Amino acid sequence: MAHIIEGVANFIWGEWLIYIILATGFFFSFKLKFIQIRKFNYIFKKFFNQKKNQESNTINSFQAIMSALGSCVGNGNIIGVATAIISGGPGALFWMWVSGILGMSIKYAEIYLGIKYREKNQDGDYQGGPMYYLSKGTKFKFFGGFYAFFLLVQNSGGTLVQGNVIKDVLHNFFKVESIITSFVLLIVTYFIISGGFKRLAKVTERLVPFMTLFYICGCMFIIFFNYDKIFYVFENIFKSAFNFNSALGGALGYSVKDALRFGIARGVYSNEAGEGTVAIFYSKITDVNLKEDSLYGIVDVFIDTILICTMSGVVLLITTDLALDLEPTHTMIGAFESVNYFFKYILGGVMILFGFSSMLGQWLLGRESFKYLTKRLDCKVYDYIFLCGVFVAPMFSSKTIWYIQDICLTMIILPNIYGLIALYKEIK
Repeated sequence: MAHIIEGVANFIWGEWLIYIILATGFFFSFKLKFIQIRKFNYIFKKFFNQKKNQESNTINSFQAIMSALGSCVGNGNIIGVATAIISGGPGALFWMWVSGILGMSIKYAEIYLGIKYREKNQDGDYQGGPMYYLSKGTKFKFFGGFYAFFLLVQNSGGTLVQGNVIKDVLHNFFKVESIITSFVLLIVTYFIISGGFKRLAKVTERLVPFMTLFYICGCMFIIFFNYDKIFYVFENIFKSAFNFNSALGGALGYSVKDALRFGIARGVYSNEAGEGTVAIFYSKITDVNLKEDSLYGIVDVFIDTILICTMSGVVLLITTDLALDLEPTHTMIGAFESVNYFFKYILGGVMILFGFSSMLGQWLLGRESFKYLTKRLDCKVYDYIFLCGVFVAPMFSSKTIWYIQDICLTMIILPNIYGLIALYKEIK
């Protein structure tokens, strides 16, 4: 059975899906006159000049951005990038940038529709996302429930995966037993989710900037101590992306196809453009400005893919010989240890924070899916199920879960892209 699931996952999460997402990015980039470039400076100024929200019962744009980033910034930004470069060569990083730039326009479209079709429930809170614009805006109303179901399953598996990664890091780096990890995760997660999305937003607006800056500073130290290799690294990234007789392209057997395939796939998986999940977070903003808040999708992808993934890739390339037989996790640990043995603990701490922030995001996405499917505002049943998943995650390990994740991911991407294309005339 496991082999069948693996075969299905490998087929549906294949190159054809990657190119569909890429084509969608091109479509919206041209449709919106490359809004990600035209509005780049404008939205970043707005981002850094936001006023802190003083009202405890409201959600502002910054909190929505941090919650969305917390969900998509995970260990894939570290280990996933290493996997892409080891499999596709230095040029994979270049194609990751391409997928990120095109993904900005997709995220703008997703957030725009998510906010436009959102609803206010009886508690006075907003809820929105692909399930709402699919069911209310397209001919295939059942796509809303279809999307919500597979998102619920996908995030349940994601909780198990991230919890297991956290367990591995705590055990390998700090010798913490699995059962202790389970209890700590359970207690901390319960405290946060018991306060609803408003408490989660307050946690992520502090946690996400800290963990992002912490990781970037760690990477910058490594880059600083290897500054003499920077030019060579970027030269190889561009050469390998097109295989212009590059040493790392020709001698090691990397091709343009390898770089393109692994770079685009890793970029899509990292920034989640095409999945539509980002719209669920932004639909929670209390006092929303449709066009301006939709632009924050540009900031989202820039931080996730252009900034964090680039840091991971450059650190790997300046410290690693790709001619060796490499394992991604050990390679990244070795990259941080190359400066000082203590630096591997920085990497371990970051991986824990990245994994935990992803789990919090998965709670919200799963909860909103459950709420949509059951039409219930009281989701305590889901919260208890989620907490059970959090508790068993450090003790659960199965490759099959990864394949189920990939299958479910495809099942939410396809209807979401259909919805974006069907409603493209509504996006300003």
